Amino acid sequence: MGMVIMNKKDQQIYNLALEVIYQRLTIVEFSTLINKSYRHSKRIIGRIRENAMMGAKHGNTSKVPVNKTPAELEMDVLALLKGKYYDFNLTHFRSMIKAHEGIDIGRSVIYRLAKKYNLVKRPKRTPRTKVHKPRPRMPQEGMLIQFDGSAHVWFNNFICDLIGGIDDATGEVIGAEFFIGETSLNCMKVMKDITLKKGVPSVYYLDKAGSFGKDDVEQTCTQIGRALDQLDCNIVLASSAQGNECASYCTSGVF
Repeated sequence: MGMVIMNKKDQQIYNLALEVIYQRLTIVEFSTLINKSYRHSKRIIGRIRENAMMGAKHGNTSKVPVNKTPAELEMDVLALLKGKYYDFNLTHFRSMIKAHEGIDIGRSVIYRLAKKYNLVKRPKRTPRTKVHKPRPRMPQEGMLIQFDGSAHVWFNNFICDLIGGIDDATGEVIGAEFFIGETSLNCMKVMKDITLKKGVPSVYYLDKAGSFGKDDVEQTCTQIGRALDQLDCNIVLASSAQGNECASYCTSGVF
């Protein structure tokens, strides 16, 4: 019998088995110490009685498992995974190499190889974006005027502001004019033109520019706010709580 090479675990099992053989431990105690079942512990004791130190080693030691994938096949699969089919997910990869390369290999083997070499494809996830449902138009003309200014290079290299209002119900531009600066007086000039042309609207829908006011409509005390208040015209500021509920307010007759 040649020299037996034992690892630390095998040596521990062998020493404890000798304690059982010399009746210093019971098989129940032995099975508890090596964390094996009672029946398996009896088999180990029997092997050591018959083969001494060799009995402590597992029966499959030095044997190639029957389910082991041949190294050459693994290298072929790995080369295909890195090369020809590098952009395929593992399920598609398996079906492709079976159909076109004649290689039929288990999913678990492919996944193990891909994981070992950091080739597992992660699914591309589209970032979740908040879907904004379009606000329905107002049911009647003159209920709500969307009013804003836009600074832009409207004429060659000359920057100026286009200030205007659009009727929410019809989409009609009912007032617009170019100015140098989106000031309160310039905005009021366009609002005056709209009033003379179409009458006083129920609501002006404005952004949060300083000339238009604060979030709280009741605290809007700018020049524009005071002027519209005199006309009994309400202001709703974009992105405010009132702005988010603007449609329901107007259609329910609050304004």
